[in-house]
Amino acid sequence: MVLTEKEITRLNRVRKTVMQMLKDRDYLIVDHDLNRTMSQFKNKHGEKMKREDLTINRRKRGDESDQIYVFFPDEPKVGVTTMKSYITRMTQENVIRAILVALQNLTPFAKTSISETGSKYHFKI
Repeated sequence: MVLTEKEITRLNRVRKTVMQMLKDRDYLIVDHDLNRTMSQFKNKHGEKMKREDLTINRRKRGDESDQIYVFFPDEPKVGVTTMKSYITRMTQENVIRAILVALQNLTPFAKTSISETGSKYHFKI
């Protein structure tokens, strides 16, 4: 799926907002992530970028074990397969927090998979 200019602009703005939010929560964010121009954003991610390519992993300042993922799933309505792949990735890298920047609501099965993880993983949608 090739993104339109409007979608790319919106993703750039969303990514900057997420970076600022992470910085406010004391995750390690460098200034060029916050001040990246639209042309720099396009150069880094390419004209034919996918949302999934924007995945972010940052650690908390002063605590390398406290990390967070920010996922940008490609599909409009996130399903259980995608959620399981994210949970597997988080398990492998020992990360318990994640933010999911979804286009629409999750499927009921995806919501169930999140609730089944219980207190082990913390997702914000």
